[in-house]
Amino acid sequence: MEDEIKRLPQWCQNFNEGSEAQVLELYRKFTKDFENPLYFQQFVISGHPPLNGVLFIPHHDSLEAYDWNDEGKNIKIYLRGQLVADCTHILPQYLRFVKGIFNCSSINVSAQDLRSEALLKNISEAIHAKCLQIFLQLSIDEDMHRKFLGAFLPYLKQGFNEDPSNRRHIAQLFHFQTCSGQDFVGLDQYVLHMPSDQPEIYYASGCTRDDVLSKPSVRKCLSRNHDILCALEPSYDKTLFNQLYEWRGKRFKDVSEEGETAKSSSAERISAESQRAVRTG
Repeated sequence: MEDEIKRLPQWCQNFNEGSEAQVLELYRKFTKDFENPLYFQQFVISGHPPLNGVLFIPHHDSLEAYDWNDEGKNIKIYLRGQLVADCTHILPQYLRFVKGIFNCSSINVSAQDLRSEALLKNISEAIHAKCLQIFLQLSIDEDMHRKFLGAFLPYLKQGFNEDPSNRRHIAQLFHFQTCSGQDFVGLDQYVLHMPSDQPEIYYASGCTRDDVLSKPSVRKCLSRNHDILCALEPSYDKTLFNQLYEWRGKRFKDVSEEGETAKSSSAERISAESQRAVRTG
């Protein structure tokens, strides 16, 4: 490790007091990145003791991060400005692109205390939660969100598979093309604009949007003013929709291979279920 990041500058005793220029300079020293980060946020990890720090979302993926087996040492913990922990396992693997620096300024804490399992667990949980919060903040700005997904979508897909407790949080970040011509639609946005007579979230798989549009069942849905999400990575997207099962009370339905409209199919299924209920009643 370079000497310049073995010890933090004096202003890092309280990250909230640092200027943007100081934070960006620290980032470049820490990462050897020539570009500024896409986003950074200073915050405090509460606990005994509290830690001040900053999390960085890089502007681009690093070459090392393409190695799915790379453990990463992107979270560094300092005690009174002196490096005491260069963490390897503190975050889930899918968050290994996130970088962070945290400092404990308490005079009543030892380096051994900061390396304790209990404290590292608290730090891990706090950073994990903050990362998901930051990702959702980025999604508010479409331009920022496009850049973020362009760089780190493979990691989020890994996280959807490996972090089931946060699966729905991660799914909020995914955006899709639709058959009506939209190219960046999230699940919340899709459901919000569904016609009142559309009972389910429709999706269809294909290599391109034109491929999806060539399906007769898709054209029938569109003729009823029912838009369809394009599952352009069929093996992954179909698994994603199946695992989510529903979104905002609307179930997902694959209309790729139906021989009739999705509405008719849904109506027939409801009718069949009603008839079974009558027979068993």
